[in-house]
Amino acid sequence: MSLDAALKSSMDTIPDCIAAGYIDMDTGMLLAMHGNDTGSAPLLETLSIAISNLFQGQGVQAFEKMLTVTDDDTATGFKEVAIFSGTYLYVFLKAREYADHVVCYICRDSANAGMVLTKSHMSLGVIAESM
Repeated sequence: MSLDAALKSSMDTIPDCIAAGYIDMDTGMLLAMHGNDTGSAPLLETLSIAISNLFQGQGVQAFEKMLTVTDDDTATGFKEVAIFSGTYLYVFLKAREYADHVVCYICRDSANAGMVLTKSHMSLGVIAESM
């Protein structure tokens, strides 16, 4: 299955999901995307540029170090971020197999956040297989 098809398939399972993207944080590039409306492509492209700061910015790294309870460097780093903003819920998940890649889902704020997170996690396996 192609990455585009995997994103579309995962969107079908996530409640009120209107767009999904696969982002390379090192380059800021949107590697793949699927959206249910014409406004989702520019939104995902803008997010792809900012996503590396969200996960890898200096302030975030300092905050993560404060939260770290082990000396193991591999244990640091946020694996997921959920943001409620305006009328949307944004979910960003680091890809398990590719530490510098993030899957982004944009859902309507009416979606059940717990279900969105659960279904988002369940979709990571299908997306990883498509890489």
